[in-house]
Amino acid sequence: KYIKLDNKKVETNDSDASSHLFYVIKGSGFSYFDNKIIEWNEGDIFTFPVCKNICHTSEVDSRLIWGNDEALNEYLGVIPVKKMFEPTFYKKEMLLDFIKKANMEEGALERNRNGVLLSNRQIVRMGVNTLTHTMWSLLNVINANTVQKPHRHNSIAIDLCISAEENKVYTLMGKELNEDGSVKDPIKRYWKANSIFVTPPGWWHSHHNDSDTEAWVFPIQDAGLYTYLNTLDIRFVN
Repeated sequence: KYIKLDNKKVETNDSDASSHLFYVIKGSGFSYFDNKIIEWNEGDIFTFPVCKNICHTSEVDSRLIWGNDEALNEYLGVIPVKKMFEPTFYKKEMLLDFIKKANMEEGALERNRNGVLLSNRQIVRMGVNTLTHTMWSLLNVINANTVQKPHRHNSIAIDLCISAEENKVYTLMGKELNEDGSVKDPIKRYWKANSIFVTPPGWWHSHHNDSDTEAWVFPIQDAGLYTYLNTLDIRFVN
C-alpha cells in the first residue's frame, strides 16, 4: 500500500498483521505505536510488530510503502497477539555504506545479487535471519551495464523500483531456463521509479541494467515463513 502524507497530515493505520514494513519513498516525518516513536527520512526502512493504530505524521510532502502479513493471518483465521520482535529501524546511510563496502570485496561483481538482507537479533535467534518472522527484504543494487543472473524461490516477491533509468532497466521472468542459463520465453517488465512489479512464486527472474547508472530495487517477500518451513527452495544460476 502507498501512504501519502501531505503537509501536516496525520494518517492512522489499523491492521491485524503480525509484521509491518515501511519504506520511505520521499519526505520526512514520524511514526508512532505503543508509546514508541520513530523519526524517518527518505530511504529509511523500519518494521513494527503486531500493534493497533499506527500513526504517521509529516509536515512535508511524504510517501511511504507499507507491507504486512495481514493476508496470511486472514487466511488462517487468526488474530496475532504476541509481539515476535521489537521495532527495528534501518537508516539509509547505514545501508548504503554496508552495500558499498560489500561490493568492494573480491569477487563481489560475480555475485547473483548485490545488496543487503535485512534482519535483527531476535529474528536471527529464531534461526531464520529474515526481516521479520514471516517477511523478507533485500535492498538490491544493479550496477551500470550489468546483468544479475536468474534465480528463483517459492515465495512471492513484490518489487519496489527505487530508481532506474526508464526503458533501460528491466526484469525477465519465466517458468523455465534455456540451456545457457537464461530465462526461457520470458515476460519482460521495465522498471519505473516508485512503481511495483510482482515476481510469481517459483519463476526464474533476472535483472538487467543497460544504462550507465545504478538501479535500485527493494523486494518484499513472505520468505520468512517459507524459511521457517524449509520450503523456500531458493536456487541460483551460476
